Amino acid sequence: MEDLAERKTITYDMVDMLYLNSTNMGIAEAFTQKTPNPQFKPTCDSLFTNHHNSNLNFNSICITLLSYFQLCKVTRSSSNPDSYCGYANYWLNGKLRKENGKSDKDTSIFFEIFSGSSNKDSGSSECKRYIYNLGDETYKKMNILFTYYNHYSNFLFHRYTKSDLSCTYAKECAKIYKENILNCSNFEDEFCAKLKGFRDKLMQYLESLKICSDTQGIISSIDKTIAESSPQNPGEISSQATTISATSFGTAMETII
Repeated sequence: MEDLAERKTITYDMVDMLYLNSTNMGIAEAFTQKTPNPQFKPTCDSLFTNHHNSNLNFNSICITLLSYFQLCKVTRSSSNPDSYCGYANYWLNGKLRKENGKSDKDTSIFFEIFSGSSNKDSGSSECKRYIYNLGDETYKKMNILFTYYNHYSNFLFHRYTKSDLSCTYAKECAKIYKENILNCSNFEDEFCAKLKGFRDKLMQYLESLKICSDTQGIISSIDKTIAESSPQNPGEISSQATTISATSFGTAMETII
């Protein structure tokens, strides 16, 4: 077994960097579904030959993963292992869980076999230190941030050409922010801090472009609720209230104009 001291941990703060690899994984998945890469089939067959009765298609997941590693090499997306290997682990954790995000014995079996193998195909050796079970709670929060960032990326993509569609994605971001930030009792927590950082980036765009006033209002309302309910010191309350007041004023002015 691999020495746990060598494990490379992926964190919530890495989500926006990891997300950049989603296109390569999408391509690898599409090709595997249509025509599984024969180069990797023997390797995956040998690894999972005794697990054909699994509820998961281990071979398909394995072939997709190795195809992704190869694609990252070909497209020169593998210069930063933290990025492309880290995304592989996030994707793999999703594939090895049930629809409700819960893991089972199959999840552990795959990680144990893959991590313990001597396979060196297409970057899998380099990435092996990044491949591990995140745990249900960490995966759940990681997936929330990825879902938010996917909507945020779509917002950015359409912001100049399709403002209505862009605002639809912005509202989805606000929804995720509302559903999760109100559960944060400690904003120094890495998940909460990352979610707050994502919120700040979105609001900067909304205010500078003067778009999606309803979404700005939703986010400002959430921030006001947080400010009123959080046991902060007077300085922090004053600072946050000033920010909220400025945001609300900008939204009001935009509505008037």
